[in-house]
Amino acid sequence: MHREGEQATSLMERVEPLTLDNVVFGDPAKFVLAEDALPALEPHLRLLGDLYTATMRQQRPSVADHLLRERFRAVREHEGFVSAFLAFFPSWEPAAVLGADVILPTGARLPGYTELTHWLDGVAASLLPGSGCLVHGDVHLKNMLRRADGSPVFVGPRTVWDGREGPDIGFGDPSYDFATLLHSALPMSGLLQAIADGTSEALLPELPAAADGVLDLSDLTTPFTVDETLKRLEDRLVAGLGPEDEPSVLRARLYIGAANALACRLKYERALGTPRAWLAVYAYVLWYLDRARTQLR
Repeated sequence: MHREGEQATSLMERVEPLTLDNVVFGDPAKFVLAEDALPALEPHLRLLGDLYTATMRQQRPSVADHLLRERFRAVREHEGFVSAFLAFFPSWEPAAVLGADVILPTGARLPGYTELTHWLDGVAASLLPGSGCLVHGDVHLKNMLRRADGSPVFVGPRTVWDGREGPDIGFGDPSYDFATLLHSALPMSGLLQAIADGTSEALLPELPAAADGVLDLSDLTTPFTVDETLKRLEDRLVAGLGPEDEPSVLRARLYIGAANALACRLKYERALGTPRAWLAVYAYVLWYLDRARTQLR
């Protein structure tokens, strides 16, 4: 920020125009990371690690419980969520859909949003971090760029979530930064690409019938598996959060954060555009929550 008397000018350096979602994927659909994705991300991960180390203190961030538990309830009650659901599914009952089990393309049958968020209420207290640091707050691939020399640049920080302010704005849990990156790697970059290309109808060839205890999303065409490249990324993210907590706790926190970042997308009717995109996001919310639950069993 350059100041001259009462006038101030914000100066921004020049960077390469491609955000990292145009760099790290091995397929045009952006659902499969390239083999060299982790080396491409490493400069950004190291920069985040430097920020966390330099600002870490033994104090629980006031936003920690919100991001692990409270926000899931706040999303469900949010005006945007209600209006998006009614626009996409005018003949469906929200409580019935959120309470229904969901069948994924893998054949797995997962509990619905109601049951999994109720489970969160019971375990969140045991997952809360004992420390925190300054965080970026919105580390997804579209907010990550590179200079001409390959050095990392972040844009678009977020320090307040859903209007929840606290006495320590900007001070948070680094696992949520990493979780936001994880949700961007799978599935959000791919879903956003389909929406931008106007091909989101192909995400789910046929809309399922209204939920009657079960919501069958087995026809989703997106991956619900962790390949070796995504596994390496997840392992790197967990390693970057330790060693204060057990790896299973760190990994559960990572998956819950990814579900959290996805759940907040369910409020945005215009951004998602179609009921199929909404259902795809919803399925991944449950997938990540179920992965967290599996870690803690």
